[in-house]
Amino acid sequence: MRPLTEQETKILFEKLANYTSDLKPLISPLSDSPDADRYVFRLIKDRTLRFRLHITALPILAAHARYKIWVKPNGVMPFLYGSHVSKAHVGRWTEDCPANVGVIVYDMSDNPIGFGVSARSTAE
Repeated sequence: MRPLTEQETKILFEKLANYTSDLKPLISPLSDSPDADRYVFRLIKDRTLRFRLHITALPILAAHARYKIWVKPNGVMPFLYGSHVSKAHVGRWTEDCPANVGVIVYDMSDNPIGFGVSARSTAE
């Protein structure tokens, strides 16, 4: 495990910026208490410059999400098994969500279940 280089850090923050509204809480905690969360980004394997956000990053992304989409109960299981979210399964989503941005997918009881990229905007 090693610290990220400047170029790798830039790529990481660009990818996180697709899903979060503000990167400041991830970099520096909001309070000075010892219980405040501070995230340290490290490279574990030898693949550099290209990486994927895994589902283990979901609690971090959900806490700072910019755009959200809520899926009806009949669309949760197809999404969890890898299908796309169809228009019939969308319960609601945040206002002014543009196309091709990162969204966090919630079920109707506000539990985050995944993340992805929107194919359409709310204006369509």
